[in-house]
Amino acid sequence: MRKFDTRVQMMDAGMKLFESENGFGTCIGQVKANLKETGKVLEARELEGIALPDSTGDFDLFVDRSNLWRKKYISCRIEYAGERKEDGKTIFRYAASFREGNRSRVLRGVAMLVLMILSAAAAVVFNSFISYLAGFAAIVAIACLWIMPSGEAVRTVRRLMSEL
Repeated sequence: MRKFDTRVQMMDAGMKLFESENGFGTCIGQVKANLKETGKVLEARELEGIALPDSTGDFDLFVDRSNLWRKKYISCRIEYAGERKEDGKTIFRYAASFREGNRSRVLRGVAMLVLMILSAAAAVVFNSFISYLAGFAAIVAIACLWIMPSGEAVRTVRRLMSEL
């Protein structure tokens, strides 16, 4: 049985409105094919009874893109958004809503703490006002990097939306 980190905070990553001559099932298949390039894609029915982050909300597709450094998830909900006629053909409109979440793993936390301790130790060893100032600045910069969400995750969702 798969386990997901329920503490990952899923945030709204955007919505894309797209049109297709194909039906709903075909469109879900196309979105799933695009998502497969980023990681393991699971459908909502495959995840029934499995604990997911509360902030995931309703979804059709869920991607686990985790690695040793971060836990990274993307969820996608596809909804029918009407249709129109063009040259005798029916063009269906769909809206794909994406949610993205990521969280540091223990390895990343340990690495950041070690860097912070080394920065503090270097400041004490050099024992000058400048070294204390530089050590403090390094600790603040490392802490900011530690809590900052993955920029790569945002770029991935933007790329997925542009491909629809």
